[in-house]
Amino acid sequence: MQTEQPEHSQPIIVAIDRAELIPFLRHVGIQQPSAMSPLESVGVPSAGAIRTPAEISALHAADLDRFATAAAVLAAPDRVLDLTTATFNSAPAPARLCSSRRSATGWAGIRTAFNTDLEVLAPMSDQHLLTWVRLQLEQSAGAEVPVPWDQLDGTQLAFLLVLLDAHAAAVHASYTTRRALNAPISVRLSDILSAQSESLRTRDRRWLSTAVGEVLDLMVHPGGRRGVGLPPIGLELATAEIGRYVEHGWLEMTDATDNPAVRLAGPLPAVAATLGGWLQLVSLHDTQVTSVEGGAAVAQHDAIVFVVGSTATWAISSVSLNAAHADLGTVRFRLHTVNAVSGERLAAALLQLLPAADLPDECYAPAPTLASPPPPQLPLPALPPQAPPPLTAPGAALAPPRAPVDLPPPMAPNS
Repeated sequence: MQTEQPEHSQPIIVAIDRAELIPFLRHVGIQQPSAMSPLESVGVPSAGAIRTPAEISALHAADLDRFATAAAVLAAPDRVLDLTTATFNSAPAPARLCSSRRSATGWAGIRTAFNTDLEVLAPMSDQHLLTWVRLQLEQSAGAEVPVPWDQLDGTQLAFLLVLLDAHAAAVHASYTTRRALNAPISVRLSDILSAQSESLRTRDRRWLSTAVGEVLDLMVHPGGRRGVGLPPIGLELATAEIGRYVEHGWLEMTDATDNPAVRLAGPLPAVAATLGGWLQLVSLHDTQVTSVEGGAAVAQHDAIVFVVGSTATWAISSVSLNAAHADLGTVRFRLHTVNAVSGERLAAALLQLLPAADLPDECYAPAPTLASPPPPQLPLPALPPQAPPPLTAPGAALAPPRAPVDLPPPMAPNS
């Protein structure tokens, strides 16, 4: 776990525009950023007059010093934690936090804001983050829904999400005609393929596969790779998965033709009712540099996506995102329900500091200045991508997996 701030300490928040970010941080003594720093890609050159540091923040000298000391990790981090929230049918709202093994000040972060472009927050502790996670999960009743699987690979997870979308579309369509008798809802193979096609063609965030897929696509992998999402589901894979589900009793075949029709069975009706009825997505994506091999930094990263619904909260947690290649098909995921307490413990395990060798000074050195123009900025609210240095070749030694940890004591009432 990161070094904790004293319990009475609350993060200092500085509201700022992109053009003001670099000048203000220079004013408080934060120097040229390293390759892992998000500062250069978030800040933009000024096109006109900007506020003075005194106009940006009216902090007292002691608070300004505390802020500057804690925010210094933004310039030279060895760990990046991306937090993303997305309410139903809304665009994801990102925040990027940084920390360093060489600093005892905890986390500092940048997030999108309402009245200004950005807000800079520092210092923050693990306990601040865990309290925030718990508050998000407390929106749900936290019901437990048993599932027959221990893990799914990325391809199996993608099929399940698309199947649930196809089932949701069939449920909605059933309301167009009144019925005297109850009729079970069935979906055909073509409906599942259509749901996949629509998910790829449109960004309709009401649908689970689209919303979860977008959050996963936003994650920045070591080396700066982005858009590494769940694999698309084609005819052959969908046919094989339908057969596997029928064999396990998770689907019931109602029409065994070339375009088979199936209906949910076993645990899937409860899964569809709770996972498909989501209200908010909350994701944490942690990237830690753990060693340097052959002059290149080796990073390990993992993620959790909480799908928060009124009845239950589902956790999609990666076993190791380092297994990702062109997509997440080979990555193993755990998919299970959590409540506020167990979900907080899952987040605490993700925040655990991994064992690492002493990292050389090169990991923290300022990034070289490029003569070419900077890359175009992404529109708000999304933060531009920034990532750790590239991984070494496949087969490089990775840190051991995170182990469950005990939660620290609750924060004091005035913390």
